[in-house]
Amino acid sequence: EPPLRWYQKIINAVVIFFDLDLLRDKVYVNIMLGCNFANFTELNFALIVPYLLEVDYGFKKREVAMFMSTLAAVDVIGRTTISFITSKIPLSNRTFFLIGIGMLGTGRL
Repeated sequence: EPPLRWYQKIINAVVIFFDLDLLRDKVYVNIMLGCNFANFTELNFALIVPYLLEVDYGFKKREVAMFMSTLAAVDVIGRTTISFITSKIPLSNRTFFLIGIGMLGTGRL
């Protein structure tokens, strides 16, 4: 096998450092893309809701701030307690994910 050129050594070092071999795993890539889409939509929702509440529905800034604070508190409480609750229910993680996505979609309508 011929020796590697200098740029091939750099590319190999980057692949090893960032563990880019994970990108060959289809399940990992699917989960990563799903999480990225979920984070993107959650961020957009959190940015648009205050504007809609104030402009379209006529809420005052103080009321919008209270709503967003309550939403954040419920989100944190839900994220910390849901793992304890779901550990007692004999369903797979994929089933819980599907149920959660369905509830999220209907909740956003």
